[in-house]
Amino acid sequence: MDKKETLATLYSLRAGLSLISVENDKVKKEENSIDSLEANRNYLNEEVANKEELIKNQKSLIADEDKKIKGIIDKEYKKKIEEYDDKKRDFGYFDVDFAVKVIIWLVIIGVVIVLLGVGVYYLGDFFYTNAIEEGHGSAIDNAQQKTGEVMRDIVGPFMMKWGAIVFVGLIVLVLLYILIKYLIHKNHESRVARFNREIERDKEYFTSQKNSFYKQRYENLAVSKLNGLNNKLVSLENNLVTISKENEEKFTLLDIKKDTHQNNILSISYRANSIYEALEKEYGDFLDTRDWANLDLVIYYLEAKRADTLKEALILLENRMQFEDLKSLIVNATNAIGQTINNQTKVLGEYLNVCFKNLSNLITEQNAIVLRTVEGFVEQTNSRLDSISRNVSALSNEVADLRATSNAQLVAAQSVITNQQLTNSLLNKINSSSASLVNDCNYLRNIVENYEVRRRNNI
Repeated sequence: MDKKETLATLYSLRAGLSLISVENDKVKKEENSIDSLEANRNYLNEEVANKEELIKNQKSLIADEDKKIKGIIDKEYKKKIEEYDDKKRDFGYFDVDFAVKVIIWLVIIGVVIVLLGVGVYYLGDFFYTNAIEEGHGSAIDNAQQKTGEVMRDIVGPFMMKWGAIVFVGLIVLVLLYILIKYLIHKNHESRVARFNREIERDKEYFTSQKNSFYKQRYENLAVSKLNGLNNKLVSLENNLVTISKENEEKFTLLDIKKDTHQNNILSISYRANSIYEALEKEYGDFLDTRDWANLDLVIYYLEAKRADTLKEALILLENRMQFEDLKSLIVNATNAIGQTINNQTKVLGEYLNVCFKNLSNLITEQNAIVLRTVEGFVEQTNSRLDSISRNVSALSNEVADLRATSNAQLVAAQSVITNQQLTNSLLNKINSSSASLVNDCNYLRNIVENYEVRRRNNI
């Protein structure tokens, strides 16, 4: 194989890798769409969460206001009870202390008067007896006798008599006073007791109507304090119901959109994997797949005339790998071949056309193998789109767009890869290194492998 044919084959391999990388760009676009859908889903969930938080806060406000109202009613009720208690009158008490003191003093005074009377009596008797015994008949003796007689017969008995009379009479008056006061007290006590019983009956009746009182006062206060809050709560809850209902349709569409994009990713990845398998069949023996990441460096060695054959280029590559990091070398090689690619496609035109034709035929054969798989993904998508279009007619335009993107995957799997497509992919990805192209291939192959694992395990 001459050098031009070798270069044409290597460029054809790069075109195939570029074609897969272009498919990877499509997958990235689908993944970005899924990320956007998830962001939209999070926004909708956050909107609902915010509404629920508003409702929670509103309920908390209502509960606080309800508690305040009940506190006000409790105070009013207690005040009413206190008012009934305040209306009750004191019975007073029957004060006998003063009367007892009066009696004691009267007893003392009466006893003193009686004793004085007794004293006067005996003193008079003494004067009278002494005057008789002296018997001088003088004027003094006669006066003394007369005085003693008056004191013994008149003053002494008078004082004893009236002292006793006063003593007994005043005690009787005091006892009458006590009796009258007691009777007045009992009458007062009876009237107060009757009055208090009436107050107590009113209080008991009011107490029995406690629930009615609370209900009436609550309704009166609730009109002014709670109605506005409750109306706002109802409005928020109705708004949440409306949003939740709208979001159900939106979430359904988001799920179907996500499934559509995921099926598109799988369709693209399976087609990309079939292209990779075609590349392995066509070029695996020509250049080991482990060296595909260094493809740009191999092409550069040949174009820069550092090597005349693929074998020499691979030897140079192996020598450089032992002493240098190939990342920067590959980037430099990519830039170098990017500057000459247009000219090289003209120089290698005939050889490239042959290589592209062979690769195109092989890719078409490989696509036929995965066609049924892609059809399955498209059928799943269309089935779900049919269900949503029946239930949510307003989304017909979006459903049509999704159906178009899904069907495009089937068309792509059925179509033949042309030389022009390979050329365009080669030119579009000329600034991407062979290492990055291989990474794109591996990314899509991993998607297929992971899906196959889940499918086998029914996950």
